[in-house]
Amino acid sequence: MSSLPKDLGETYSRTIHIFESNDQLPDAIKALRWLCFSNRPLRLSELVDVLAIENGEDGCFCPDERLPDPEDIVVICSSLISCNSSRGGVADEDDEGDDNEDEDGGVAATKLGYNVGVRLAQFSVKEYLLSERCSIRTHFDISTCHQAIAEGCLHYLHYINDQAQPTRVMVGEYLLASHVAGHWWQHARSIDNTSDKVTTLFACHLLMNQMKCLTWVRHYNVDNPHKIVIDLSLNLPEFATPLMPSDLSLS
Repeated sequence: MSSLPKDLGETYSRTIHIFESNDQLPDAIKALRWLCFSNRPLRLSELVDVLAIENGEDGCFCPDERLPDPEDIVVICSSLISCNSSRGGVADEDDEGDDNEDEDGGVAATKLGYNVGVRLAQFSVKEYLLSERCSIRTHFDISTCHQAIAEGCLHYLHYINDQAQPTRVMVGEYLLASHVAGHWWQHARSIDNTSDKVTTLFACHLLMNQMKCLTWVRHYNVDNPHKIVIDLSLNLPEFATPLMPSDLSLS
C-alpha cells in the first residue's frame, strides 16, 4: 500500500517518468499540448498526423513518420488521455453536414480511426501539466503551446500545398487539414512572444502567396467559418486576394 501514489499529482508524475524511461516524452508532450489547447477535441486519426509534424524553421509534415496504428497513441499517452468511439463525442464545426466526405475519403478516414475521439482523461491532467508540481511544466507554458500548435498547423498547410492537384482521394489522406485550416490563426493570435519569427514567417508565406492562400481557403470557408466544407473546385478568380485575411490579425 505504501507504494501507491498519494494523489492524482503523484500518479501523473509517475506516468511522465514512464514516458521518459520509454523515450516517449517528446511525442507525449506534442500530443498533450494539442489536447490541452486545441479548440475542440481531436480524433486519433488527426493525432497521428500531429505526431508526424516537425516544428522549427526547417520543420515540415512528414507522412512517413505517421504511426502505423493510431491506437499506439493510447499507449504513448497512457492514462492521461481517454478515447470515445462515438462520433458525437468529437462533433464540432468540422463535422457539420459531413460535406467534406465522400466515398473514398470516408473509407480512408474509417481505416485511420476517424470515429475515435481523444480527450484528456480529466481536466485535472491539464491543471497538473500547467502547475509548478509538473517536472515538464516549461513545455506547457500557454503561449508556447499556442505557438507550437500554430506553427504545426502552418507546416501542415504548406505541405498540402506542395502536393499535386488536390483530389477527394488526396483529401482523405490528410484528415487534419480542415482542423488546421480553421484554427491556425486563432492559435497564432494567442502567442505572447513577439519574437516568434518562425510562425510569423510561415504565416506570411501562406497569406501573401496566392496558391498557398488558395489551399487554405479551399479547406476553410471564410464566409461561413462554422461550417468547414472542402471546396476543391474553388479557383483563384473566385476569392479575394491574399490581403483578404488581414481581418485575421495575428497581433
